[in-house]
Amino acid sequence: DEALSVLSGDPHILTFDKRNLHPQGICKYNITTSDDPEAAFEVYSKFERRGTNKLISYVKYIEMVAYNHTVRLDRHKIVYVGPICKEKCI
Repeated sequence: DEALSVLSGDPHILTFDKRNLHPQGICKYNITTSDDPEAAFEVYSKFERRGTNKLISYVKYIEMVAYNHTVRLDRHKIVYVGPICKEKCI
């Protein structure tokens, strides 16, 4: 099966079920978690403030955790790959 979710900008989230969300918090959100033990993965996104406007947040990075590894794409289009990132990773 295939599914599509999109995160972009300040932030705009198009969910798998085609809902549009616009959260403005500055924390790390769990975007999705697989409940299939054969294909276990999690997707997170961290939002941050930029500039002087305290009402808007932006995507800082998107992170996928699967098979005991983390793949993170930051806002500068840099990809990081490593072991699972513990709670202290930001």
